[in-house]
Amino acid sequence: MNPEAAPAGMAALLPADIAYPLSCDIGTWSIEDGHVIYVIDCQRSILNHKWTIRRRYNEFAALNRELAPYGMDFGLPPKKTFGNLKPDFVRARKVALQEFIDKVTVHPLLFCNEAVLNFLEAPAIPDKNEENQVAATHIRNFRDLVITKRWEENGWRYCKLFYQVISQSTKNMYVYTWLPYGRIRPTQPGNLIVIFEFLRKLKFPYFLSPEKVMADRHGIGLLTEMKPRGSLRDRLFGKRPEGSFWEKYNVQNEIVPLADDEAREVAKDVLEGLIALQKLGVPYTSIHCGNVYVTENGSRLSEIEQCITNQNTMHYPSMIKNKYVNTIDNMMVINFGHFVYEMLTGIMVFPEHDAITALSRLPRDWQYFLQRIFVPDKKYGLPSLCGLANDPLFENITPFVRDCYLSAPLVAKALLETIRQKYTQRFHADKAAFNERRRIDHFQELIQSDAERNRRRELVLAQLRNNSDNTK
Repeated sequence: MNPEAAPAGMAALLPADIAYPLSCDIGTWSIEDGHVIYVIDCQRSILNHKWTIRRRYNEFAALNRELAPYGMDFGLPPKKTFGNLKPDFVRARKVALQEFIDKVTVHPLLFCNEAVLNFLEAPAIPDKNEENQVAATHIRNFRDLVITKRWEENGWRYCKLFYQVISQSTKNMYVYTWLPYGRIRPTQPGNLIVIFEFLRKLKFPYFLSPEKVMADRHGIGLLTEMKPRGSLRDRLFGKRPEGSFWEKYNVQNEIVPLADDEAREVAKDVLEGLIALQKLGVPYTSIHCGNVYVTENGSRLSEIEQCITNQNTMHYPSMIKNKYVNTIDNMMVINFGHFVYEMLTGIMVFPEHDAITALSRLPRDWQYFLQRIFVPDKKYGLPSLCGLANDPLFENITPFVRDCYLSAPLVAKALLETIRQKYTQRFHADKAAFNERRRIDHFQELIQSDAERNRRRELVLAQLRNNSDNTK
C-alpha cells in the first residue's frame, strides 16, 4: 500500500471500520522484471479513505481461488503464457480485471471477506491474532470452560470470531462469539453491564438469552448454548452450526424452504420480538436468518447484546442509499424485510435495484407484504413494525405471548437512548457524506459529457463574437 495515499487520521481508525463498501479503479500499469504490475486506486467513499496498491495477475488469480467456495463466477480472465506483455493485450486484460474486481467489491457481503481485505491491503483491518487473544482471555477467566475449537470464517464479517466451548463439569456445549466495537464506541464497558443485566433478567420468550455476556474496551462476547440444528439459515441450507460461512451458504446450494404456514408463524414471532425491543429502546438492526432460531415454542432472536457494538449490518450500504430510511425504527423495518426475503428464497440481500422483478417471483401474499417495505408508498414511506404485524398475512397467526408489558429501568433506558442517538448521528453523517459524494460524481460526470463540452464551447465562441463586434 502507498502510505502517502492514506489520510493522516488513518491510524486513529478503529479496526472494525471494515463494514463499509469499497470501490477500486485499476489506473496505470507497468512492466517490471518481466511482469505486468497493475496500480489500483482504492477508496471507501463514505469515509473518504483512499489508498493505492500494486498487483500482478497471479495475485488476482489467487484471490479468485480463495473466493471459489462461495460458488460465484467473477469472470477472471484466463491466464496467457505467450504475448502477455504486448500493450494491446495488457490493456484488454486490464479492462477484464477491472470487471472482475468490480464484481467482488460490489457484492454486499464479500467486501468484508478476509481474502478480499488482505488482497486490497485495506487500512485498519483487525489483527485476528490480537482479537483472538482478547476474546480467549474472557473464557479463561472461567475455570470450568474450555475452548475446544475455533470456527474459522463462520460469519460474513471478518472481524467477528466464533468458538466452540465445553463445560468440563456438565459437558454442555456452547458457542462463544466475539465482536469488536464499530467506529463509535457506544459507552463505557461498565455501563454496558447495566444493560446486559437488565436484558438477562427479562427472560422474554422471543429472545434467546446467552449464558454469559462479557465486555471490555475492545468489544462484546456472548456465550450461548449450542443448538445442534443451528440457526434458521442453517436449517434452510441443511447445515450444522460449525463450518465456513462461504461454503455452507454457497450460492449454488439449494435450500429447503419453510412451509407457508410456518414461514408466517416465524415472521410473526420475529416481528413480535422486534416490537418488544423497539419499546425497550434496544437498537436491534442485525435482523437476518443467521440470528433467528426456530424452537418448539416459537422463534427467537439472538445476539441482541452485540447490537450495542455499533457495528454496521450487512444492509448498511443499501440503507445509506435509501431515502426512506432515516431512523432506527426504519432500519428495523428494512432489515426485517431482508430477513423475510432470505427466509423465502435463501438469498440474503433483497435486490432493491430490481425490486419489481424480485417480488414477482414470490407467492402473491408475500409480494404485497414485501412491496410495502421495498416499494413503499411515496407519501407515507415505510410502514411501522406494528403496521406490519397487523397485516392480513398474519390474521390467523396467534402470538404465543399475549399482553406482555415490558419496561426498562431508568438507568438502562437512559444508556440505551444515548446509544441510539450515537448510532443515528453516525448514520446521518454517513448518509450526508454519501449524498455529497454522489453530487460531486454527478457534477464531474456532467462537466465531462460531450453535451456540456459543446455547450461551453458555444459560450466561448459567442463571447469571442461579442468581443469582436464591440471592437468594430
